[in-house]
Amino acid sequence: MNALRERANNMKKIFQINIIKFIYYNYLCKKVKRDKGAKLIPYRGARIELKKGACLILHANLNVCIGKVKGSHEEAYVQLHENSVLEVNGHVMVAYGAMIQAHPNAKITIGQSYLNTRATIVAEKEINIGNDVLISRDSIIFDSDFHPVFNEEGERANEPKAVNIENHVWIGVKAVILRGVTLHEGAVIGATALVTADVKEKVMISGMPGRAFGYIDWRTK
Repeated sequence: MNALRERANNMKKIFQINIIKFIYYNYLCKKVKRDKGAKLIPYRGARIELKKGACLILHANLNVCIGKVKGSHEEAYVQLHENSVLEVNGHVMVAYGAMIQAHPNAKITIGQSYLNTRATIVAEKEINIGNDVLISRDSIIFDSDFHPVFNEEGERANEPKAVNIENHVWIGVKAVILRGVTLHEGAVIGATALVTADVKEKVMISGMPGRAFGYIDWRTK
């Protein structure tokens, strides 16, 4: 009975895939470089834009716009601007309403991760995400302020800085991760936390601005 139920669920998922986009991005699009067996799986509502010189590198599957309620018109977005790179190193699930965006010449690398509804990742320079990373609803990861600010000497005071998220990190609902931050392995970012500085291994951060609440060890189900 369980095997039949699993087979039925798998068939439902297949019917939710945009077959035309699946064929184009996996077999025809020269901007997609993928290992044998790795695929871009665009479910209905997936919006994918790869501009001139952009490159999507797949070492594992990238699933875009999963989990929609039947009849919903929600979309999910993967947008790579000119000469940018998105490298997928582990199985990645992008829920409906979520966005991954790389500005010109930027690079995003991402391992086995889950981006929940309306999670947003935008890079002007570089964002690196490890394996076993959970990115909750409405959370934001930026490596830039995206508008230059200058000091009295006319020098830019807010250059983009790489964001690094190590393995086994949990980013809570509506959390904001800003430029230059490293989240070390096992860190937990509490709901609505604003993170502007590095977070140590297995430490929980909460509040605005975020402050540490000591050691924590968390596990997925």
